[in-house]
Amino acid sequence: MENSDNINFIINAVNEYLKQNPTDKHVGHIDNYPGVIMYYRDANTIAKYLKSESKILDWGCGYGQMSYLMTEKGYTVDACDWNISPNIPQLLDYRIKYTQFTSPTKIDAADNSYDAVISSGTLEHANNIMESLKEIRRILKPGGWFFMFRFPAEDSISEMVAKKSGGWSHSIRMSKDEVKYMLRLHSFRIQEIGYDSFLPIMLSSKLRGLRKLRAKYDAPIHKLDKLLTNTPFINRFSTSIYCLAQVNNEYDNTYL
Repeated sequence: MENSDNINFIINAVNEYLKQNPTDKHVGHIDNYPGVIMYYRDANTIAKYLKSESKILDWGCGYGQMSYLMTEKGYTVDACDWNISPNIPQLLDYRIKYTQFTSPTKIDAADNSYDAVISSGTLEHANNIMESLKEIRRILKPGGWFFMFRFPAEDSISEMVAKKSGGWSHSIRMSKDEVKYMLRLHSFRIQEIGYDSFLPIMLSSKLRGLRKLRAKYDAPIHKLDKLLTNTPFINRFSTSIYCLAQVNNEYDNTYL
C-alpha cells in the first residue's frame, strides 16, 4: 500500500529546497510524484528481505530520500556522501547518522557493521568500482545484503539518445551478465537481478507541464513498464539494472 504522506513529505521538502536553490538541476528526479514513488517501491522491495532490527548504510545517499524512507519503516539508518552536511535536513534528520566521505573508495566503518548497504544510483559513479565493492563486502555482516538500484544498462535507449543528442550520459554502463560476474567476484550470491525503467519516469523541465498527467496515470504506466522490462530482448534496452545480492557465507573477508 502506498504511503502518500511519506511521498508528499519528500516532494514538499525538495520543493522547499528548490526555492532556496533554484539552479540545482540534480534534484529533478525527486521533486515530482513519479520520481519519488520509484524510490518508495525500492524501499518496499528492500523491506521484504530485512528484519525490523536491521542496520542499513545508505551509501552515496544524495539528497536522502532512501534514508528517509527506510527510517520511516523503522530501520536504523546511517548515510554518507561527499557533502559536509545534508542538503535537505528534513530528509536526513536527527534519526539518521550522516557522515561525509573521506576517501574515494574507503568507507569509515568497522568490519561486519551493517545488515544491508543500499546503492541507489551510486556504484556507477565510484572512483574504483571493484575497490568500492570490496569495501561494501567488508562492512557487511555475514549474510548481509547489497541492494543496488539504477545501475545504467549497457544498451539503454535513454543513454544512447542522450549521448547522440549531446546531452549528459553515464560513462559506465554494463550488461546484466557483467553485473552478476562483478558481484560474484566479491563473494555475493545473486538473489534477484533484472531491468528497470524502460519507459521515462521523470519528465524534463521542457515537459514539466505534462507531469500531472504522468502522475495521474502512474499505475497503468508502471504496469506497462514492468511488462516491458520483463520481456526478453526488449528489456535489454531498459534504462537501468537492479540487483539484490547477499553475502555468500561460504567465503570470508580473508580472501578479499
